[in-house]
Amino acid sequence: MTSRYTAGGDLQVAYRTAIENTGRHMQLFMNGKTDQIGEWFIDACPVSTNQFNGQSLVFETEGRVYLHRMDNYTSVALAPDVESKRQKHPSVAENDTGIRLIVWGDAPGYVAGGLLNAAAVLPDGSVAAINVPEVSIQDYGAAAVEWLTADQFLVLY
Repeated sequence: MTSRYTAGGDLQVAYRTAIENTGRHMQLFMNGKTDQIGEWFIDACPVSTNQFNGQSLVFETEGRVYLHRMDNYTSVALAPDVESKRQKHPSVAENDTGIRLIVWGDAPGYVAGGLLNAAAVLPDGSVAAINVPEVSIQDYGAAAVEWLTADQFLVLY
């Protein structure tokens, strides 16, 4: 679960449900109501993470990382599905021109750090894959991203 208060004082909460042992859907509570923004049926506890930043929420559903845009209430998968890997532990940063950089790990399980992966979502909503050199995230680790200045982002792993 992740939560925050907006500049206007509104509470936003993103969390995963546990409905009848298989419904691990991503939920977003804001403006006094809850909406399901990602559906996932799995008879397990996926132990996933999510993060808000600016007008963005990133989360994992069905082993794929998604960006949910709070400004137009749309969600988009950031990379193709790879059956042997799980896209997990996403982090997002957003610059002042509306470019969102998302980083995550591709690995077979929750504790494996995996290979660093990244995508940029442009202001028009298009997704641009980023060619990341083969970099491994340590087991039990995750990647993080922050906007620095102009078109520069800092990625830590």
